[in-house]
Amino acid sequence: MPEPMSAFATAMFDQLKQPESNVSFTERVDQLAVQCPCRHFIEVRPEEQQLMRTCLEGRLKPPRVLDIGCGLGRHLVSSRQLSPNCQGTAVEINPQMLDHTVSAVRGTHPFRQFGDVPDKQRFDVVFLMGGGLGVFGDEANTREQLRRIFQQLSADGDVLIESGNPFNNKLFYAANLTIEYTTIADEAVTMADEAVWGFAKREWVERTLRDIGFTVVSFTQSSVGGPFFICHAKRQSKPTMKPAASKSATNGKPDKWNPKPGPSAPPKTFFFSATTSATKVNPPKKRRVTVASKPIKPAKVRK
Repeated sequence: MPEPMSAFATAMFDQLKQPESNVSFTERVDQLAVQCPCRHFIEVRPEEQQLMRTCLEGRLKPPRVLDIGCGLGRHLVSSRQLSPNCQGTAVEINPQMLDHTVSAVRGTHPFRQFGDVPDKQRFDVVFLMGGGLGVFGDEANTREQLRRIFQQLSADGDVLIESGNPFNNKLFYAANLTIEYTTIADEAVTMADEAVWGFAKREWVERTLRDIGFTVVSFTQSSVGGPFFICHAKRQSKPTMKPAASKSATNGKPDKWNPKPGPSAPPKTFFFSATTSATKVNPPKKRRVTVASKPIKPAKVRK
């Protein structure tokens, strides 16, 4: 019997069926509720396109691309457009969305969990986009899985990580996240023992990646707004960017967020931690359906 479709997947497919509509779902963390447009998870944004081009173009061999938490496969589709001979590997726990990705990008190797990807496999580019860092759950498991990504990157491999913590001043916040759409509500399904979603600030990402051995290349403001960013890092020895002092790391006060550039402006490199614009609301009184069973434990690193 096929698995029931999650709230997130249902919203995504409804957006595909109604391309002229603006479908959105609700992310609820504690008593905070945030409306999330589905287009942010279906369309490749300009800053994403520019960073992907930087990672993919100019390689002597067809790049091997790993997309963790691929959703409907937008980044693999775009990768194939930028580098027609690239080899794609998709990791997505939602079976309907994984099937859609495999159909959209022929030759894609599908996996339900990152732990299922063979240790010996190597990649030139890894994507953790659309808030994808959160799929690893709590802080300890996130560190562990980032180490495994480092081990599986080629000598000059690139990783793009999108994250941000709009909920509080913690550098890493493991939150109990619920996604709601129409009458469906389900807990976030992650690759950790507990069903929590990880939200990280720029300081945590930079420090953790450097500790593992990555070279941090840049931080680019995400056009979704708020405190969200995309980190570009490489597996190489010589650093190209010096760490910046952070108010959040020194005295707990949030930095001021730089306003996002206008439509014609290039993506901006920045350092910040911002407060959320989400509002407190009372939980809805409706039937709660948990579509995911206990999250599958990731394979032990070997990562």
